[in-house]
Amino acid sequence: MRVEFGYPVIDCRDHVVDLYRWTVITAASIVGSNAIRAGDEDDRFCHGDKVTIADTCLVPQVLNARNFDLDMTPFPTLQRTSDAALALPEFERAMPSNQKDFE
Repeated sequence: MRVEFGYPVIDCRDHVVDLYRWTVITAASIVGSNAIRAGDEDDRFCHGDKVTIADTCLVPQVLNARNFDLDMTPFPTLQRTSDAALALPEFERAMPSNQKDFE
């Protein structure tokens, strides 16, 4: 165990990842079930065939879930919606890796 300033330092990265996984899976379960109940499964985006703020909020969450290697197969509607948004040039330009200050 590492000690700094006389106190033990606990590496909590694994706990943060576990918490993030739980949060994403719980939120995806709620959002996914609501999307299926409330909307048409053939809609291209969250609320029809036009991008809304809901899509701009969904995409980063799905990308984070993928970055943490979460299994998104139980949420095909969320994946399909996110993929449709990511296919648009505006979303591509907004990706962090396409920003000037990306490291």
